[in-house]
Amino acid sequence: MAYDKGKKAETETVLKPKLLNPKQEMFCVLYASDREFFGNGVQSYVEAYNPPRRGNWMASARTDASRLLTNANILRRIDELLDIQVNNSFIDKRLGFWATQLAHPQASIEAIKEYNKLKKRIDEKLTLKFSDLTDDQLVEQRRRIVERLVANRQGNRKKKE
Repeated sequence: MAYDKGKKAETETVLKPKLLNPKQEMFCVLYASDREFFGNGVQSYVEAYNPPRRGNWMASARTDASRLLTNANILRRIDELLDIQVNNSFIDKRLGFWATQLAHPQASIEAIKEYNKLKKRIDEKLTLKFSDLTDDQLVEQRRRIVERLVANRQGNRKKKE
């Protein structure tokens, strides 16, 4: 079996996380913060690194931010920072972040659905299967559904008061 230097270096990176330099740490803090930079790699990069604004500097900033966001040590630090900040406000912001991702429409749709569920803006659809039920079972099923609907409406009224 041949020795693969690239494989060894990759394994060492996973096993021994490297310390981040001050700019990388600032990038992580900004990216994971609940301020205006939250979840925005380009803005976080520009604020942390303050690149020279010459030529097509914004395209370079996008490339560099993307590179940072594929670095295992950067991602590990962002995860650590996010673990510290998890609360309702954070979750709402994170869902808001995914809901606005135009490049990933499926993620956006799922985030909007989840947000609506959490905020009780839309009730979930009930899918009912009646084909295998007897008449007595259908009557009982209908009674349960009506009870649940009444209970939900009463619960919603109490919340509004």
